[in-house]
Amino acid sequence: MNANLYKYRKYAIILAIYLAILLFFLLVFDNLIMPAVINSGEKVKVPYLIGKPLEKAKIELDKIGLSWKTTKEAYSEKFPSGTIISQTPAPNIFVKSSRPILLTVSKGQEKVAVPYLIGSSARSARLALMQRGLELGNINYEFNDFYPKDTICNQSISTGTMVPFGSKVNITISKGPINQTLIPSLIGYSFDEVKLIIEESGFILGSVQYKVSETYLPNTVIDQYPKPNEMVSPGAIINVIIAK
Repeated sequence: MNANLYKYRKYAIILAIYLAILLFFLLVFDNLIMPAVINSGEKVKVPYLIGKPLEKAKIELDKIGLSWKTTKEAYSEKFPSGTIISQTPAPNIFVKSSRPILLTVSKGQEKVAVPYLIGSSARSARLALMQRGLELGNINYEFNDFYPKDTICNQSISTGTMVPFGSKVNITISKGPINQTLIPSLIGYSFDEVKLIIEESGFILGSVQYKVSETYLPNTVIDQYPKPNEMVSPGAIINVIIAK
């Protein structure tokens, strides 16, 4: 029994020595050999690539033996399309020549389509532009025979054109037909006089309504549409209200 115990103790001591030697070699390998292997490659200083065109950055990296990889493209208001926005690793640090430099490339400013503004008011146009990240630019006025007064008859950038965020779109607002005429004041005149005034002014008598009035004599005009002194095209229709 004692012989067996002695035999087991002998084997345990041998195993412990073996494990200690193995642990020693593992520590040496992990702390000395592996770092030496890892750091044995040539190290290169990473150049500053931000803001440079991608093609130029490729050439610069090739010259010093560094590889590269484009990881993504992103919109940028600061950097033109095709230039480097960011890089990993950062500039001016030393890396192994086998390590790739990761690049983010600019797609330029994000663009949106210009909305259709013709026929709308300046207020509506401003709102439509703001909703797309655009701005209302200069407002000009001109006579126009096709678009009513105070509506947009022209825009500086065609509908559907892709432009950068923040772009300004100039508009031209119609002043109405160039040969507009003032509406005469008919209030207080008799109906017979009004018919003659409308005819001689080149207008057309429209609807005639009757209403009780304590102010005006019967058969005289107490109201009219359009109102006096409004600018309208020749041949416009004038509606009147006559006192009963």
